[in-house]
Amino acid sequence: MSIEAQTNNGFFLSDPKQENLSLHSILPDHVGYASSMFQDSGIGSRYSATQGLEGVCHWDPWLTSKHIDGTREEDFPQFFIDILGNPDAYINILKEQGSTAYRFSLEWSVIQPTFKGPYNKSAIDLYRRFIRLLQKNSIEPYITLHHFVNPLWFEERGAFKHEENGAIYKQYALDMIELFPEVNHWYTFNEIGAFTLECLLKDHPSQINSLDQAARMICNMLKTHCDIYQEAKENLQNTQIGITHQWLKFYAINGNPLENFVCDLANKVAHRAIYEFFKTGNFNFQAGFLSNVNFSISPELFAQNNGFLDHIGLQFYGPAHIILGSNGGVNFPGHRIYNISCETLGLGFSFGGTCPPGKSVMSFGPTVDPESLIANLQEAVELGHPIHISEIGCDARTQTHGNPSFEIDEEGQKQIFKQYVPVLAPFKDYITAFFVWTLHTSTGYDENGMLRPAQLEWNRGAESALGVCKISKNEDRQVTGYELRSVGEWLQKHFQTKRTELENRQAQNNNFEGLDFFQ
Repeated sequence: MSIEAQTNNGFFLSDPKQENLSLHSILPDHVGYASSMFQDSGIGSRYSATQGLEGVCHWDPWLTSKHIDGTREEDFPQFFIDILGNPDAYINILKEQGSTAYRFSLEWSVIQPTFKGPYNKSAIDLYRRFIRLLQKNSIEPYITLHHFVNPLWFEERGAFKHEENGAIYKQYALDMIELFPEVNHWYTFNEIGAFTLECLLKDHPSQINSLDQAARMICNMLKTHCDIYQEAKENLQNTQIGITHQWLKFYAINGNPLENFVCDLANKVAHRAIYEFFKTGNFNFQAGFLSNVNFSISPELFAQNNGFLDHIGLQFYGPAHIILGSNGGVNFPGHRIYNISCETLGLGFSFGGTCPPGKSVMSFGPTVDPESLIANLQEAVELGHPIHISEIGCDARTQTHGNPSFEIDEEGQKQIFKQYVPVLAPFKDYITAFFVWTLHTSTGYDENGMLRPAQLEWNRGAESALGVCKISKNEDRQVTGYELRSVGEWLQKHFQTKRTELENRQAQNNNFEGLDFFQ
């Protein structure tokens, strides 16, 4: 695909010859948005918009201006909206957007507030009502059991850093799958590799202090996933169980030995070791004297359990690029980049995450590069399972080379989604679900200095702009309305077309089933 044009903020447009492809023509029946209930509602924290739930998650003490970028202490209540306590308004937005599916998380911290304690009926009832209202509105629920959030009591016991704790989580996961039999699609974990990498970089409250500890935590979570899959399939054969994985790959800007070494280690943690496990049944994390962690499942057991996957959730935002060396006297962009440059002499050094010249970098790190998704989709196909695009998105806040700061480019964000269409088209027969991250986002501060409704983008707070609409809420933090961004309007058109197609097809099937051929 050739590059024909570029917007002011560095978003590239696809070859105009590809414009006859429409998004709705390549989408599966299940389309919609993905989120986590912690990020949307703050459930499990002192700032939760859904009141009356017991339990504390390990992010609660982390919600301070010290740990969350660009925030003041008074901002945190404004991040969240009450979805479970006021589901109709939120589901109405999903339906008006044309969603036929919605991916969200169960928050373990409020479902099981204490170690070995009983499950909280109030939390379960809220979730059950939400699930049934989704289904009543013809929106299929897809549930993530663990989305980067631990109960505080689990974290205090070492969480997944200790192999024996996997049994605690396994029991919870199996109980939830059994407790909500109306839900057909489950993910045991969200992005094991990315989660571990964030902990290693100290961006998440689960602190990891060595590469070996990171490898062991990944290994423990993979083993736990396999245990959950095997036991659940023995008792609930029709339940579909998978995992989500971010295809996050790191590339060196200069290709010097230091950059290559760092990228190789980051790739092991974020992607390669996990991908190879689900391809072969062998987990092999070797990094010289830094780590040597291995485990294998016999080919017979791996095949007998369908590779421990009914579907693979592919998540994609873009590749990551690292520079650790000369910059030729030109500053490199990025939110976590250190530049020392003398343009006159053409000398300087840069250290950190960035993007290649001619590209742009998102406010939370990835390079804007839709075409790099092609190789990732090819890898996903090789796993031999149905593919869910369980997260795909593009930050509207980006920075290009030569631009001293990040800027919002909503039109450019829409153009990137358009460029995804020809990339996805050859793989449409493999993709059975499609979720955009995410529905709503921050719109900055109002005239009174209050943060407008936002989703907490983990340690980046409200610095990123991934959502497709701007939410309005009342004093009780309940949704009162919304305004679509440019990309939201475009997605709405295609999602509504897909929803109408699905409704018409179902109506025809119902009419066919109702015919009396014996009159």
